[in-house]
Amino acid sequence: MMDFQQDQEVMEAFVDETRDRLVELETGILHLEHLDGASVEEVVNEIFRAAHSVKAGAGLLKLHSMERLSHWLENILGRIRTGEIRPDADLVTALLDGIDVLRDLAENVPDCADVDVSEHMISLRDALELARARRRKV
Repeated sequence: MMDFQQDQEVMEAFVDETRDRLVELETGILHLEHLDGASVEEVVNEIFRAAHSVKAGAGLLKLHSMERLSHWLENILGRIRTGEIRPDADLVTALLDGIDVLRDLAENVPDCADVDVSEHMISLRDALELARARRRKV
């Protein structure tokens, strides 16, 4: 079992890593709307890995709120990657909002473990459904 000092060091490393991954996510998502074809695929692959890293780290540390929210981001990015949906303005906004929430949660580790993020997950779900509907119309 880790002592408090080790726990603190692990949490600090997670927060530092998460900050970096969230910058990657934000930068990539801001570019998505303006890309097409192979460029989208390359960017999505990179930011998908960043979302997965945040989710995995949060899961290991039992930061359930961060894990759930980053899972939604990862899920949506996976759907963009497969071509099921396209990254339109509404979806990009919802993803960026999710990143902002993750950033706030990361700054409050470990107290963020069970913060209610259901409202943000609903926003992501709604943006996903809207993107699906738009894709079906094309």
